[in-house]
Amino acid sequence: MNESGVEALQFAFPYISDADGAITFWRVTDLRRLRNRLSHLEPIFDEDLPFLMREAFGLMKSIEPVVADWASNFNRIPDLLKARPY
Repeated sequence: MNESGVEALQFAFPYISDADGAITFWRVTDLRRLRNRLSHLEPIFDEDLPFLMREAFGLMKSIEPVVADWASNFNRIPDLLKARPY
């Protein structure tokens, strides 16, 4: 990634934990794919939802850790995953 790309990455994700942006790239890619599946009403039963939830919160923490902590208080996904029948 060139210097301006790194600067843009650091501006968008000021609390980024990966200097080259590789982890952040894959987090964004995974979550965009999930968003697309949801918006097209495709089934997500075969998705690793706990992993994707961790990816989402990791991405939020790289943007603003305080907001990620706040949002985790409203996260219903772990309870929903425990209640699923399989």
